[in-house]
Parts: sequence; structure tokens; C-alpha cells
Amino acid sequence: MAFYAALYSFSGWDCINYVTEEMKNVKRNLPLSMVISMPMVTVIYVMTNIAYYTELDVNTIMDSSAVAVIFAERVLGYVKWLIPIAVAVSCCGGLNSVVISGSRLFFVASREGQLPDFLCMIHIHRYTPIPALLFNGFMALIFLCVEDVFQLIDYFSFSYWFFQGLAVGSQIYLRVKRPDMPRPVKLSLFFPVVYCICSVLLVAVPLYSDLLDSLVGVAVVLSGAPVYYLCLHFSPEKTTSISSEILR
Repeated sequence: MAFYAALYSFSGWDCINYVTEEMKNVKRNLPLSMVISMPMVTVIYVMTNIAYYTELDVNTIMDSSAVAVIFAERVLGYVKWLIPIAVAVSCCGGLNSVVISGSRLFFVASREGQLPDFLCMIHIHRYTPIPALLFNGFMALIFLCVEDVFQLIDYFSFSYWFFQGLAVGSQIYLRVKRPDMPRPVKLSLFFPVVYCICSVLLVAVPLYSDLLDSLVGVAVVLSGAPVYYLCLHFSPEKTTSISSEILR
């Protein structure tokens, strides 16, 4: 459960995979953006944590609701106001990427026939997926009804790592079943195998250590089943025609 909070603070790395259709020269820019951004962010995060633990004792960190603010008060003095501004800018940047990638998931799923059709509609002049953006915001408002942010992270992380493991596991499956499939970006199977093992642990262990929150996560996942069966399952011809049109 401690890993959930830590991994959530490092999340966002997967957002770039959701907007590959919007990228120019994706075969070059997608791996390049990952190689540049992920090590850079990791180094900054690790150095920041080293700075915190160097200046602050464990009790102060545990009792603080905003470690960065206390750190700034002790170290930066008159310019301590820079930290809240930097945190706000970082949050806005993170939210911007999540809004774009999250709404695009709804948009593409609708286009593939996995969600109701209205979610893949776009603005006739600006070509932005307005219904998907509004739906994404509506879902965010529902999640905000949970007052404890750490509890919300636990709910979210269970389903997040479950589907992340399935997605990466599918890469292993395709590598074995379709070895000749074109792969512009190809890595050793070592990485997806290790990732899948970690995903299994992140899903299985909380079922033992925190069963209630894990069951809530399962309920959140299963809540999509009625929507699928009521809106899409009974019209397979429609789904097939949409996917065929996209392929053409």
C-alpha cells in the first residue's frame, strides 16, 4: 500500500502513449521523448527527496501535510514563496497531460465501439473532442466525492496496475504469437516480464493486506460492465462496422 502512494507520485509517464496519433514522426519522437523525460524526472525527484531527508527529520516529515513548504521555510528564507508557486505550476502541467490523455482514451474507445458513440464526437471547427473532455471532467468530480486522497489513490491504483499489467502482458503475448509483426520500437522481453511480475504483486498483495479498499477497486472496475452490456454488447454489428471503417 505504501508503494501505491509512491508510484502515484511518479505516474504520468504513460500519458504520452495515449497521444501517439497526434504526434509528428512518432517512430522517432515517441522513444526520444521517453529517453529524455523519464530519466530527467527521476533524477529531479530523487534529488528532491534527498534534500528533504537531509534537512528534515523523520517526525517532521511524517507530521507534515506539505513537506515542500516546511523545507522552503527552513532553507529558502525570504524566497520560500517560490515553492508553492512551483508546486502549482507542476500540478497544472500534470493535470494538462492527464486531461488530454484521459479524454483521448474515452474518445478512442468510443471510436472503436467500446463506449457510446457520442464520446467520439468532435467540435466542427476546432476538432477537439468536447464530449470526451466533459465526460472526463464529470468522472473527476465523482471521484472528488472521496474526501481522503490517499484512500482514493488506493482505489485508483488497484485497477490502474491491474490494467497496466494486462496491457504490458499483451505485448509479451504478441511477441510470442506474432513475432513477425512490425515493431518500430522494440525492447528486450526482460522489461515487460519484470513489469508484469511487479504488477501482479501490486494487485495481489493488497487483496491480502487491505481487502476492503481492494474490493472497492474491483467494484469500480466492474461498474463499467453494465454500461458495456446495455449500450454496446447487444449491437455487435455496429461495433464491427466501426472497427472495419477505422482499419480502412
